[in-house]
Amino acid sequence: MNPSAYLVLSGIIFSIGALGVLLRRNAIVAFMSVELMLNAANLAFVTGSRVWGQLDGQTAAFFVMVVAAAEVVVGLAIILTIFVALTNRKAFRIKPKEALLLAGYGIIGVAMCQWSYFESISRMPITISLL
Repeated sequence: MNPSAYLVLSGIIFSIGALGVLLRRNAIVAFMSVELMLNAANLAFVTGSRVWGQLDGQTAAFFVMVVAAAEVVVGLAIILTIFVALTNRKAFRIKPKEALLLAGYGIIGVAMCQWSYFESISRMPITISLL
């Protein structure tokens, strides 16, 4: 298949994500739109990697996925904290120090999940099956 079709699809997905960020006021929809934009960038990176026969695009796509995972964890934690603070009956305000602490817990959680994933991969036996 022609690589330009993948780049056109990447541009369409990125445009949908950009419109979602610009036109929607809901925070969850905005985060989903940012994820669409990151996935479109991944598709463009992998397409470029395939066209030029190098692994640079796939490496960049991997790092974009890591950033996307961290962004989701931290962003949803902040949104949840704000939601709980606004729906609470008491006059409760989020202090910047508490928000940074919560964001730090999210980043540490992502790093631990990825480390345990790589640890489990390194212990798995390599099996090759021929069909």
